[in-house]
Amino acid sequence: TDPMLRTALRHSIAAASMRDTVINAVPKDAEQVHARQILVLDSATAERLYKLLEAGANFATLAFSVDAETGGDLGWFPRGYLLVPEIESAAYALQPGKYSKIIQTSYGFHIIQVIEHHQSRPLSVDAYRAMQRLALQSWLKTAREKSQIKLMVQN
Repeated sequence: TDPMLRTALRHSIAAASMRDTVINAVPKDAEQVHARQILVLDSATAERLYKLLEAGANFATLAFSVDAETGGDLGWFPRGYLLVPEIESAAYALQPGKYSKIIQTSYGFHIIQVIEHHQSRPLSVDAYRAMQRLALQSWLKTAREKSQIKLMVQN
């Protein structure tokens, strides 16, 4: 019916407005690190490469020997952006130029090196969209936790 359509449209407009309010509040700059990784599939190779690093081998050279196309470059990323939280945590815990211990994930065995770390840096378009998505998910989670749903049946 006409009143039902108008109510549905009002709810849709209100939802879109709230979504826009939440995602537009996300800052365009954020703390970010620029990191690279050495990612291998077996622990023996990871141990061998880690020992080479400990002996003074150049991280970038080893990373390019494992990944000739990108050298393991993860690029710049804010907190909450990477799909593997262990990698992100390790990167944010390191000082520039330092590398992590071996980190085992479902993808394999990683060694992370931080290249740079900035407290405020412009987000890439992709990272900005990801941060907007995270902000909206967080807002929705909080709203759901605070909500009380009552089912009312009309005859």
